[in-house]
Amino acid sequence: MIEFLVNGTEKITFSPRWIYCLGNSGRTGEDRAAHMKELCCNGIPYDNEMRLGFNIVSPILLTQERNIDVLGENTTGEVEIVIFMTGGKWYVTVGSDHGDRVLERFCSDLTKQICAKPIAREAWPLDDVLPHWDNLKMSTNVVRKGIRIPYQQGTVETLMTPQKVLEEIQSHNLPSKDGCVYFCGTLLMEEGKFLPGEAYDMSLEDPVLNRKIDYSYTVTVLKDHITYFKL
Repeated sequence: MIEFLVNGTEKITFSPRWIYCLGNSGRTGEDRAAHMKELCCNGIPYDNEMRLGFNIVSPILLTQERNIDVLGENTTGEVEIVIFMTGGKWYVTVGSDHGDRVLERFCSDLTKQICAKPIAREAWPLDDVLPHWDNLKMSTNVVRKGIRIPYQQGTVETLMTPQKVLEEIQSHNLPSKDGCVYFCGTLLMEEGKFLPGEAYDMSLEDPVLNRKIDYSYTVTVLKDHITYFKL
């Protein structure tokens, strides 16, 4: 059971049952191609058809803790829009699809499952932001050797709209009820390359209603060097 502060006043509890991380969720063909090119430049094969994917993740990986433990030095976070349903209502917040980027070269399903999925402690009703959705901004910074580096920033207009995401959820016969969580996509990286670090801070900003959700977490590497192999 996790807890969110909604609109800064109301506390709601949430029990995650299904978690999916969307892949290739750019809004246009150009947006998807840019993301695929970025992955390719980082050694990750991409789907020539650029199909939307839903990677299932264990609910126990969802966390609001301020620290996560990882294996190896090749994991990175990435800021994502997250939508979830509880009490029959959709909410939106910000999270990190933290993953192992070397493992991702072999299998995207494995890299989604190998790391915890940090998520903020605040949320907004989705209906409150739909009228001005494309004004929302996301950003994340990575801390490397004590230095804070801008990592990702931009508006959500390069990503699939919530309405389109919900249509795809329905067409794929995926859960659309209390307990479901969907990580809906990320932004291009400022330097075009993955930057592992000891901490990440991220935000989802609503400039129209003048509010922001901030979240940060540190990363503890349990074992520096691990051996990868291809099955």
